[in-house]
Amino acid sequence: MTFGRNAFYRIALSSPLQSARAVPSLGPIFWLASSMNKRPRWNRSIAGGAFVVFLLATWPLKMTIAQHRRPQATIGRTLQQSLEDSQGRSIPISELARGRKATVLVFWATWCLPCRVELPLLQGLQSRYSDRDLGLFLISGESPDRSLRYLRSEGITLTALTDVEDSVRRWVGVEAIPTAVLLEPDARVREIIVGVRPVELENAIRAVLNR
Repeated sequence: MTFGRNAFYRIALSSPLQSARAVPSLGPIFWLASSMNKRPRWNRSIAGGAFVVFLLATWPLKMTIAQHRRPQATIGRTLQQSLEDSQGRSIPISELARGRKATVLVFWATWCLPCRVELPLLQGLQSRYSDRDLGLFLISGESPDRSLRYLRSEGITLTALTDVEDSVRRWVGVEAIPTAVLLEPDARVREIIVGVRPVELENAIRAVLNR
């Protein structure tokens, strides 16, 4: 599966049909989505069910492929960009990391099913290690209102920040979500974990906290 440079958020901001065109391997999904609007309601329900089954069946494969495309070029480099909070205030990433043993930036979106699955796991990580100077932040290119509305509806209290113009995502090289970026106290990138991999993420966090 090959993502174009901007396919990551083209999918986020487009319809399902445009999403399928953005990622060539989603051809079968495009066919199913197209057929939904051309058939009776009961057929649309069948097509919709097939669509969901297809996504669930192929997601592990897509994440396996994504693992081999992990953006390693930024490992060891310092993030000097800023993010915005819900009030529109600019916050340097170095400020988020300062005074913490470990900082995690998780790129996500409200439309991303694996991201939704991961949110309670991330909240659990923050709760377990909050007294050990862990900071975990959710990073999205969507509007703050949309992100916060979804998080509140799910009872997620993690801090959500906005990546204005996708500058941080592009710099890191994130092309699949969810992606977690583990930072050192000086905002250097220590590790990048693609996909829902809670055990790997927790082990990486513990390795930093236990130094």
